[in-house]
Amino acid sequence: MGYNWRGFITNTRKEIKTMKLYHGSETAGIKELLPQTSNHEKPLAYLTDNRALAVVYSHNYLPRPLGFFTYCWGKNHSLHYEEYFPGQIELFYKGKKGCVYTAEIDGLTQIEKMPWVYVSETPVKVSSVEEIPDIYEELLRLHEAGEITLHFYEDLPHEYIASSEKIVKREIENLKTNKNEIYENFLREHFPQLFGENE
Repeated sequence: MGYNWRGFITNTRKEIKTMKLYHGSETAGIKELLPQTSNHEKPLAYLTDNRALAVVYSHNYLPRPLGFFTYCWGKNHSLHYEEYFPGQIELFYKGKKGCVYTAEIDGLTQIEKMPWVYVSETPVKVSSVEEIPDIYEELLRLHEAGEITLHFYEDLPHEYIASSEKIVKREIENLKTNKNEIYENFLREHFPQLFGENE
């Protein structure tokens, strides 16, 4: 959940020049990024040209394949991360370690409607790794540097909160046909007011 869009792989759009791409992970010591189960019907390795996005993905609060990554893109390819409940960013990232892997590669396919994402059906060799001792502190630094905009719940206008609650309501509705106890407990803990409307 959370902007985990199902785009389509574009087989005709290729990058000719070598690019510096990033991959965020909780796992240390990776030498190759291996294709994994994905939302695109085949195992894929995911990378991005946006380092800040890789930092966001360097820790997953929920056990995979679950996820709750509430980011979006604004004008001029600007990255925004919006809290859906109070203290979300601190809960997810404070004191958490992560790794941002770098790969120098060309010819990767982009995902349609997700131009910041590149995918590979074959293993991608890692060229370097950056260990992040506290992802929360790194996100605050990136926020100050203008590389990501963090939107804290207490600062959000009512219409933003209402919009995010609509998304969560759809997730709750989906649980009726795609049951997952861990995800349901997470949503009940942080959005208890929405469950009464859906039961």
